Amino acid sequence: MKKHITNFSPAEYFGCDGGDPESGPWADWINGRADFIDPAFAQFMWWHLCEAQMLYADMEAAQRTGIRLAAEEFDASVSQDLALIETHCHKPLKLTSPFSVESALGAIPGDDRTLPRLLLAYSIWCVDRVIDSLRCSDAKGAAAASAYVLNALNLIHEYRADFPEVQARIESQKQSERARARYAVDDKQREKRFVKECWQDWRKNPALYKSKAQFTRDMLEKCEFLESSANIEKWCRQWEKEETNHAGRLRIVPGRK
Repeated sequence: MKKHITNFSPAEYFGCDGGDPESGPWADWINGRADFIDPAFAQFMWWHLCEAQMLYADMEAAQRTGIRLAAEEFDASVSQDLALIETHCHKPLKLTSPFSVESALGAIPGDDRTLPRLLLAYSIWCVDRVIDSLRCSDAKGAAAASAYVLNALNLIHEYRADFPEVQARIESQKQSERARARYAVDDKQREKRFVKECWQDWRKNPALYKSKAQFTRDMLEKCEFLESSANIEKWCRQWEKEETNHAGRLRIVPGRK
């Protein structure tokens, strides 16, 4: 089988989530042990390579009914997809816009994930072309290949937006956010009740605090979720008003003779 990716083995970094690699060429490039590539740029390209590889593995698993690729299968799978692009386009791979590749592959047979999967393989190949261009001091080629990596990933995200598992994950994230917001409200309400209890204790025993400012500072120190002294001061005014109104409503009921 033709070896399309020559500067690194995708399988060597199979499953990487963007954390710094510990071995292989990417570890050398990111740690400044190569003259042809800036370490910060290597880190930038590494993140996008990891994203492309993780999405590719997810896409493969979805098409194989949950059966995930093993690391040793990864290189072969990516190479097969790159060969499929060449077969369908009737010419060897060349550095071109992912939108052109998408157009050329538009009628390729398969399910909804086939085209995005092929574009992911192409984006991994483009990362390899970035490295080739930098080795040859081809700034124009490196810039084009870098842009095509990003363009391909953006295209993938547009396709994936309609996939059921993505919709389910988005809904799950929304539910988590709603739950966090609800818990945050509950925490603030609990702390408000705590502040009121402390305020009532202070009203019964004025020696506890010398001033409202001292009371407010103490509450801010004791409460994790209170963000502003203004809220405490507003509550105090509200409770003082309620106390005054309540006292005004009290009346003495004459006893019966």
